[in-house]
Amino acid sequence: MSEVLRSPFSRIAPFVLAWLFAFACHAAMVLLFANWTPLSDQWDSEGFLLIRPWLEGELTLSQLVSAHNEHRIFTKRLFDLVVLTLNGNHWDNRVFALANAAVYATAIALCFAFVTRTTAGATKRVLQLAVLVMPLLTTSFENTLWGFQSPFYFSCLFTVLALRHVALCPALPYFGLP
Repeated sequence: MSEVLRSPFSRIAPFVLAWLFAFACHAAMVLLFANWTPLSDQWDSEGFLLIRPWLEGELTLSQLVSAHNEHRIFTKRLFDLVVLTLNGNHWDNRVFALANAAVYATAIALCFAFVTRTTAGATKRVLQLAVLVMPLLTTSFENTLWGFQSPFYFSCLFTVLALRHVALCPALPYFGLP
């Protein structure tokens, strides 16, 4: 079908359908098995070191970017504050886990849309299948239920966006780099 005759929805349909599928897979796990109370080091790392200072108006930039064990989790902390605020400053682990599922679904959907747009034939079908199998895997299910993985999901999301940009805009500016 000609690109001119395609409806706007048909262009975004692969993204929307892949997003709904990936989100539903993780949301089902969260809604069936997650608990509303925080788990293990969430009490310390999120509750006492992030949420309490935020709610008391005492959170500093230094606290926001400080290390947690060997991790630098700025994106997670920022994301958690946005989710907390949108949830009426109520700390519910299920809400955080569902928000993480939305970020995960966005990364999966972008991968699917990227594969759909940039490949063809058998390669396209194999890669689409591989992307759609990923949400069905139960590896790291604890991180899904506890909402721990947003930094990893953001890394995947930004990587897919960068790869998409490079693939679709190969004539990148030089900026004097070797």
